[in-house]
Amino acid sequence: MKISQYWANLKYKWMWLNILNSPFKTPRLQFYFGKIERGVPYFLPRRWKKLTYTERVESVNEDIERNKKAYERAGKEYKKPDKEKFNALVESKKGTQRAHPTKWQIKSIGLGYKYKWDSPRHEWNPQISIVGFNRQFCIYFGLKDSMINMCYWEGFLYYRHETKGTKRERIEKCKKDNPISWGSDKEGYTNYYPLILKKKYL
Repeated sequence: MKISQYWANLKYKWMWLNILNSPFKTPRLQFYFGKIERGVPYFLPRRWKKLTYTERVESVNEDIERNKKAYERAGKEYKKPDKEKFNALVESKKGTQRAHPTKWQIKSIGLGYKYKWDSPRHEWNPQISIVGFNRQFCIYFGLKDSMINMCYWEGFLYYRHETKGTKRERIEKCKKDNPISWGSDKEGYTNYYPLILKKKYL
């Protein structure tokens, strides 16, 4: 990986720390300790290893069995690859990696988000995961209430990526162009900015 790409990835992972110097409340810490069951972010902690020769042979045999069943379902005759073709398939998997559960790992995960309908949507909180002795310890950064937490990070993302100017100007633009209000006509709506901003920016 090029140094420029590594630096870009590092800045992306830790950009959420800019919230500390923003109009938004300081994120609170939340903790988990117990069995290895928390994703980082989607899958359980794991490590990647290249397939051994034996594993590559097994993988090719699995592919052959899948193809055979697919042909049978379609009512067609399946012809197994000859020895030369089989060896070529095994060679083609050289360098392929497979995920394995890990018992030792320290991993930091940046703020997860995506853009949907031209606005950022929260996916997961920043966290640090430590795995050891068949246990997992996680530190999460955000607000405890799940609804407020989502609004908190989405408000910050809009502030960071869609506004310019002074802090006051930027947060006023957020309130105007990105109102964070959820509810229903029957039960009423809640404006979440008072719950996620520092007092002097309300």
